Amino acid sequence: MIRSMTAHTARILKSGAAICTFGILFGLVLYNFVIQTVNISLIHEASQMYDPVYISILSEWSYSTHFVGEGSSQSLATQFLFVIYPVLVAFPVTSLWISDRGSGMVNYFDQRSGRSAFWFGKTAAVFISTFVIFTIPFLLEILLGVLCVPASAEGLPGRDYLQMLPEEKEYFWAGLWGKSRVLYAVVMILLFGAASGVFGVFTYAFSTFPFMRFRILNFLPVFILLYGGIMVEAAFRINKQLDYMYIMRLFSVDPSHPAVPGLYVGVLALLLLVSAGIIFLRSRKDQLS
Repeated sequence: MIRSMTAHTARILKSGAAICTFGILFGLVLYNFVIQTVNISLIHEASQMYDPVYISILSEWSYSTHFVGEGSSQSLATQFLFVIYPVLVAFPVTSLWISDRGSGMVNYFDQRSGRSAFWFGKTAAVFISTFVIFTIPFLLEILLGVLCVPASAEGLPGRDYLQMLPEEKEYFWAGLWGKSRVLYAVVMILLFGAASGVFGVFTYAFSTFPFMRFRILNFLPVFILLYGGIMVEAAFRINKQLDYMYIMRLFSVDPSHPAVPGLYVGVLALLLLVSAGIIFLRSRKDQLS
């Protein structure tokens, strides 16, 4: 299974779809960093500059203007990233899988490595490759911020530290945030990558069904899942944050509309169980469809 997992991980990461997805993510990260760095250059006192964590694309505070207040909004890169996220997270997995299934590569790997080793090795490879694709660009952004922004940069211009302190206590894992913002950002990026890996596995599991032969259908499961939370929240006016565009950010700053980490983790665990069940059933089939 280890050999199967390694081989499939390499194939996914080398695929055109994976390289394209990585390029899009890195392009958005670079664009956001350049825009935010230009905003920083307009502020001359280091103590008034943005903390590099605040200006990252995954940050709740990633603004398109260098002053926080009326008229400011989320950066265009952040908005675009999360709008197309359901497509991006499914793209590397579905493209290669459909290509392999159509070319007979699935049967080749199945016979070479064994049925169970193929299916579960492939599933692990999907998680690992998706995790890698959705962590490296954002870790590089944090590294760029640490290297380019003075260490004395304390936060956000126009926001008093005492004013922000009550909000920071509402953050997920606020204790780690208080000790090291950079370490906190790294951990949250790793969790973002892990969640992306789960969505990748979920997409892959559904794509193995015979009726999912059309490429467009393979994007629907994760699209319906993620946008379904938004629709449920809007329809029933639930006082919980079910919008993935906010839950998957580094932290939440709206205590009146809280994120639900427990529910979030529970949903991800359920998706893994469902995906594992589907893969197990597929691995028991006499013939691959």
